[in-house]
Amino acid sequence: MELTSMGRAHLSTVSAAKRKALDQAFEKRNGNNWPAIRSEIEQAIRSVAEREFCSASWQPEVVALATPLPGPDGTYILNVSVSTPQSIDAVERLLADKLLRLRERVAHDIEKRHG
Repeated sequence: MELTSMGRAHLSTVSAAKRKALDQAFEKRNGNNWPAIRSEIEQAIRSVAEREFCSASWQPEVVALATPLPGPDGTYILNVSVSTPQSIDAVERLLADKLLRLRERVAHDIEKRHG
């Protein structure tokens, strides 16, 4: 969860108490890499707050963007991932608006079904 855009988008929606508990598990699992990962998670949370999505690239030539979508029975996370040599910034320029438009369409459909 702590490495992926989907996981980080989810972390942007949880309470501080839940995040603290998760952070402890992440730190144990990631050891010396934890400070860098924690910084990336914090950056992703800020990104969701400011831009409504976050991105991650933790595997070579894989870039993913994710956005949370509050739903009637919890929060959904929408994601788009691509295999590409392009940078995260380039993929964000290409796909962020498309992902956010998809989120709006899904939110609209949910609203129509659940009023």
